[in-house]
Amino acid sequence: MVRARFYRILKDAGLRRQRFHDVRHRCASLLIAQGVQSREVMETLGHSNIVMTLNRYAHIFQEAQRETAKKMGEILTG
Repeated sequence: MVRARFYRILKDAGLRRQRFHDVRHRCASLLIAQGVQSREVMETLGHSNIVMTLNRYAHIFQEAQRETAKKMGEILTG
C-alpha cells in the first residue's frame, strides 16, 4: 500500500506522520519563501498551468512579494 510505505519513509526520516498533500504544500511554501520563481514551483508540483499554482499559493506569493519590497526599501534607504 502506497500510504503505508509513505508513512514508513517519514518514520525512517524522523519526521512526524502527515498527509502526502501536506508535504506537497510545505514543499511549495518553502520554495516560494526562498524566492523560487512561480514557473519553477508549478513544474516541481506538476501543475498543468501557472494559474493553478498562483491561485493555490497566492497568500504565500504575497508574503514573498512583501519581503522583496521590504528588502528593496532597505537597499534604497541605505
